[in-house]
Amino acid sequence: MINLVKFELYKIISKKSLLIGLLFFILIYGFGTFYDYETQKEYKNIAEKEFNRFEGKLTEEKLKLAQEGHKKIEKKAMEGSRNGKSFLEVLSTRDHALDGVYQHVSMVAGIQKRKEERINELYNSIENNVLNDYKHKQSKLEYNMLKDISKPEIYDESFWGGILGYFDGVGFLALGAISLLGLSSVFTEEYSTRMDRLILSSKNGKSKVITSKIISAFIFIVCMCIIVFIVNFITILILYGNNVWNIPIQSFSPIAYSPYDFTTIEFLLIQILFNFVGILSFSLLVLALSSISKSLLIPFFIGGMVYILPVLIKIYLPYPKGYSSYGSKHWIETLENLSYVGVSKAYDLFNGFYTLNIFERPILYPYAAIVIMIILGILSTIFIYISFRRHQVKS
Repeated sequence: MINLVKFELYKIISKKSLLIGLLFFILIYGFGTFYDYETQKEYKNIAEKEFNRFEGKLTEEKLKLAQEGHKKIEKKAMEGSRNGKSFLEVLSTRDHALDGVYQHVSMVAGIQKRKEERINELYNSIENNVLNDYKHKQSKLEYNMLKDISKPEIYDESFWGGILGYFDGVGFLALGAISLLGLSSVFTEEYSTRMDRLILSSKNGKSKVITSKIISAFIFIVCMCIIVFIVNFITILILYGNNVWNIPIQSFSPIAYSPYDFTTIEFLLIQILFNFVGILSFSLLVLALSSISKSLLIPFFIGGMVYILPVLIKIYLPYPKGYSSYGSKHWIETLENLSYVGVSKAYDLFNGFYTLNIFERPILYPYAAIVIMIILGILSTIFIYISFRRHQVKS
């Protein structure tokens, strides 16, 4: 079995299209990241130095300094506008960088204030017991989560923005494409070269071959997830460096309203896990599509459409974009969050308190997402074995 797995793995990683695709990603991502860094280098250097004045826990003194700094820059901009000049003409790169820091400090204060207000709202609702059973359980769950999370702190976001934002940016696209390039032809190649007849007529035919293909796909996905993550991590580390490794994720503005009590390192590990589970489940779907197709292109295009369709629906299908009530999302957002691509991104699963109503019990999105991916992965695996057995009958 080990030799068979090695052989199947070699067949996957030796594909020219895969190697070209991986190289293309590394070059384009590296160039794009370095270009972005160079074009904003002055801004980032100024902001980084100013952040050093505010770094750490938020205090009244820091908030006052930030508010005074923002007022000075705002006054400068208003005076320029009276003379017929735009903000871009009046304010220098330094002004924009400093104001970005001041607004970030104010944002951190606002996040903490809103969290405290929300805790009081939930406490009053629970005490008054005016909610229905599901809403009551949901409120208690959110209350218990919010009261335990750490206060946000003030730090430059450049490093963690690149690391934590990677999965939500290019990471999910890169790994989705790599999975399609590497796995969409795993079974179709056997059919097109007539090797399936030889495999099925051998003593231990289908079972060992299918198992070896699934194991090799698993190893392949593990390796690709590691490689793509390392490329991003090293690139960001070289460009931005980092001297802060363990801060509350609420200190990071895109996920500032998360009710989960994670540090940045803990959340990074969780993102890696969710990304892997989402991509692995999707890869099993690609194998399932490959097992029923004699065309090399059909699994690639159908798999790609299944992967990216929830994102396209979210972007192009009209729905109230600002829709959000505490604990629930619009069905379009829910569809995207709990799909292969949503779990691979992981980000939106944790950026707020959202639950599914399962038999009058509030189930947090991350738990629901993992269960869905496991179920879909198991169903895809069963389908692979069944489809190959039927192929044997037809032969």
